[in-house]
Amino acid sequence: MSSPARFRVRRLLPERHRGFTPTLLSVPPPIRVLLSVLLLSIALFSAAGCAERPKPVLSVGTMPPDLAAVEWTDKARRLWINGAYTDPVTANSHLTRALELSPDDPAILHARAVALLQLDDRKRAMADLDHAVRVDPEMVAARTLRGRLNMQNRRYEAAAEDYGAVVAADPNNTSAYGERGVAEGFMGRYKQALDDLDSALALDPSRDDLYFQRATTQVHLDDREAAVHDLTEAISIQPRNALYYSRRGRLHLYALNLDAARRDFTAALDLAPANAEAHLGMAQILACSPKERDRDAALALEHATAAVQHAAPVTAEYLDALAAAQAENGDFATAVATEEKALAMAAEREADILPILEAHHRLYLDGKPLRF
Repeated sequence: MSSPARFRVRRLLPERHRGFTPTLLSVPPPIRVLLSVLLLSIALFSAAGCAERPKPVLSVGTMPPDLAAVEWTDKARRLWINGAYTDPVTANSHLTRALELSPDDPAILHARAVALLQLDDRKRAMADLDHAVRVDPEMVAARTLRGRLNMQNRRYEAAAEDYGAVVAADPNNTSAYGERGVAEGFMGRYKQALDDLDSALALDPSRDDLYFQRATTQVHLDDREAAVHDLTEAISIQPRNALYYSRRGRLHLYALNLDAARRDFTAALDLAPANAEAHLGMAQILACSPKERDRDAALALEHATAAVQHAAPVTAEYLDALAAAQAENGDFATAVATEEKALAMAAEREADILPILEAHHRLYLDGKPLRF
């Protein structure tokens, strides 16, 4: 059902909505609200998507190590099994002894940083990596690990610089291109991010995580068709990743391709029943579809409740979906109260979607359900 409120909201929207170009303003407000969750969910996945587990480089240094230092590093090396130190406390102790004898050896500094990270001592690990890079600015292992720490600390410019140094030293380093692309994306430099992700996939087209990252970048560049293509490629490589299905479902929903969206959300929930994004999308279709055959008020409320339950964190978009499901069930008083909670949350964190939520609130006050 159409509402004059929807058209008023379109005129009130800012010229750019969450990083997208003005061409998106022709899309119904409920879909724009949904898409903002897609963008908010980038951070943690993006920061880790291209990373590989760090490992100490104990055989490389810019200067001959002291003989006794080698003996201590050998002791630490023997504790490295299956990608981790079996006893990081002892490894750290051995490597500290080695550094007392050879304090500027970048390989030992990197190895101790790895041990310190296992001990969750990021501050000292970063200090060791800074020292290693000062001694050997082209040390790929130290630059790579420091880049990851910078990403985790949201120091994206510093991370991009580290990965740039890795690319300069090793032009075939797929992960470095991918990680730098993610860092560029976090800084809003989407064209540079796309160039890096293109380079990474040219080197290794079997990386499903890189297709996912590139799809995220394509969304920011308002190329949804390319994003769907990349997610389809990711699914063809790794068909059991629920996130790939739920993210593609969101893009189908954004384009009002509701049948395809529903199939993807169903696939995501089959693989991961706690996938909040898929529950959110299902709730929106079941509550707000313009086609009566698609709507199911009780099931919409069930999915909306599960979406809020499993979301981390719960954002205004999730509460907005819950309000839509409550309205579809005819419980407009509860829908109004829930939408007011969404409005309060958005006022603190997501002011750009307030006009959309206000329009939904007016609908529920008038006793009308929400439709795409």
